[in-house]
Amino acid sequence: MTPRSVKLQSSMADSRRDLTDPGSLEEFYRKWLATHLGLNWFVEIAHSGPDNREFTRNLFHLPETGAGLILGVRRERNVMASSARFPEPVADRSQARYPVLTLDFDCEEDPWSAVGEALRIARALKQDYGADSVIVRSGYKGAHLHIPLKSLATHEELRVIGERVIEMFKPRGCRGKPIVDTSSFSDYRHLIRVPHTFNIRGRGRRLALLLDYRLNRVDPRDFEWGEPLDPRSLGIVLVRVVIPLIKRPHARRSRPKWGWIEKILENGLPDGRKRFILYVASRYLVNVKGLGIEEALEELQQFLDASCERHSNCSRIYTSWLRSVLRAVREKRLYPPGLSRLREKDPELYTLINTMVSTHTVTRRLVKLPEPVRSFLEETGQETFTYQDLKEWLETKKGKVTSEEWSRYTRLLRKLAEEGLLGRMFLVEGKWKDYGPGPVEKPPSRKVKFYVVGEKNTVA
Repeated sequence: MTPRSVKLQSSMADSRRDLTDPGSLEEFYRKWLATHLGLNWFVEIAHSGPDNREFTRNLFHLPETGAGLILGVRRERNVMASSARFPEPVADRSQARYPVLTLDFDCEEDPWSAVGEALRIARALKQDYGADSVIVRSGYKGAHLHIPLKSLATHEELRVIGERVIEMFKPRGCRGKPIVDTSSFSDYRHLIRVPHTFNIRGRGRRLALLLDYRLNRVDPRDFEWGEPLDPRSLGIVLVRVVIPLIKRPHARRSRPKWGWIEKILENGLPDGRKRFILYVASRYLVNVKGLGIEEALEELQQFLDASCERHSNCSRIYTSWLRSVLRAVREKRLYPPGLSRLREKDPELYTLINTMVSTHTVTRRLVKLPEPVRSFLEETGQETFTYQDLKEWLETKKGKVTSEEWSRYTRLLRKLAEEGLLGRMFLVEGKWKDYGPGPVEKPPSRKVKFYVVGEKNTVA
């Protein structure tokens, strides 16, 4: 047996084991999804049972929450991620951008010949163009070669780059068949197995291993992206894509604001802590705020400390239980209920929360406000709000708001302000200036926030 074959046999044995700790793996998955460009864009993640049964896709995540999802399902499910990145959580071909070119080498009859071809091209790219590629032994049929690009490419540009690489390096065939599956760059939503997850077939499983240029296994804890490939060095001219700034996403369901949850987390509860954690706080911290398990655990511990210090509610809640709840809501993608829904599901907990929130927010004066403004503020717990906040909330309740209906609502808000039930703040020279309740003869700005008179707290 040659030294090379010994190394390959050892690597196959390692592929059935996974000794990396969860915290390190989650950090690796974040780094992998963000790529060498450090993107905070959405990536489509899919997972399936053995032999790709029970296939689930259209799960769009930023690197932070995507890493958590992968960690939660990786032992029981095949996990794939799209090559494309999207500025919004939707598979829009016109917006798809590609930070990495992936070549999929398949040869079921001789998988290591596919690995060998991936290695040959990776070495050539390094020697001739200074580009560092990532080799992944994908499991059963071959390898993936991930080539980071110097700048984002459109789908058409990615296809051109992929075809150019194939033309230049001419991968050898597999028993008379092409060894490279070109759909890895010709299909704009192509899914690629995530490294260091399991390829599950029937009762067998193999770990998708990171390999170096000597075909040694790379520990995910040591993984770093290397030097990207400049497509211009291949004779291709690409238009540079400017990465736009995007807002941190909200949960794509109804859009209540979650100020009331933050207030309870900050001030604690005299009773009902476990129910609040199980049905509200855990779901909010992981799937709305997008925190990792350890960060969410720290916030829950602060909530328990506040409950003890302020309400003498100090009975022990085990960290192991908190951690299991956080993992479960992350895996199942559970979201917290709004106050209206909570009132239906758990009236006792709702009454407790509403009583606590009213100590710190506007709820004591809401009875004077007409609908739908009162319900909007009761459900969202917002201290200040804009026209747009109210409109988005209305659309989650009744669908699209017509221009005629919206004119009626804007007039209502102005009337409430002029009658003294609402105060107004205007954005003047970059700062919010309080004009209080009552008429404003000449509004200084079109940017306006409203608040309930007498209950406004300090606004940043």
